[in-house]
Amino acid sequence: MGGADVAVARDTTALNTKPAGLAQIRNRGMDLFSSVAYGMNVKHLDVFGNDRSVSNRLIPVGSFGYAQQIAGTPVTVAIGLFAQGGAGNIFENIATAFGTRDDLAGIFGIARLSPGAAWQVTDRLALGISVPVTYASARQKVFTGTSFFNAATRLRPSLDLSSRAPARCRPASNSDCSIRPATRSC
Repeated sequence: MGGADVAVARDTTALNTKPAGLAQIRNRGMDLFSSVAYGMNVKHLDVFGNDRSVSNRLIPVGSFGYAQQIAGTPVTVAIGLFAQGGAGNIFENIATAFGTRDDLAGIFGIARLSPGAAWQVTDRLALGISVPVTYASARQKVFTGTSFFNAATRLRPSLDLSSRAPARCRPASNSDCSIRPATRSC
């Protein structure tokens, strides 16, 4: 019973917890679940003057499952798509340490597609199996529009960070030209 978290499952959610419970579904069954979570008091507060609430207050979740008993047999087959979990926060237009404004986000989600079957061996014994395929996604966005290089040029606009310094040509005579790096004040 590794991973089982309920004693009896009598609907398609049994694919996630105890697939033998699918055998209790007679004929066919379909389950649909949806919900919306609301982020109430999630804030980003720091020494740079940020006091921002999340931009994504509504977080949708949902699941779907379908099961059908194979006619004339004690076998039930099923498939389900389940939102196993997820969360995340998006903060937009945050002041950075470099004097720029950027976004900060972290999003995490898990979805599971679970095909499965159950066999009612006796009145008191059912065997079940599910073969879940799990997809997980974790995305993080930490000031992607701000880097040391673009922040440095913003702080010191005359600083040249390119590999080729501009050159200035000053004729020493009418016939030659010496190339000297241009000088800039910082």
